Amino acid sequence: MVVLLVLLGILGFLLVYGLDESRRIGSHMRPGFVALFTFTFAVTVGALWAPQSSVALAGGT
Repeated sequence: MVVLLVLLGILGFLLVYGLDESRRIGSHMRPGFVALFTFTFAVTVGALWAPQSSVALAGGT
């Protein structure tokens, strides 16, 4: 589970970093916002993913 959260954190960081470095968006994001978004993205997706994976491992539908 920890590995999943780390990978989701990296995905969230890359998402925000890609938006921040995009030429279409004129402003740059603060590092604190990037860190907060990355953390909340990883925790939220992990929380949504965990019940589904535990049901699948138990053999339910």
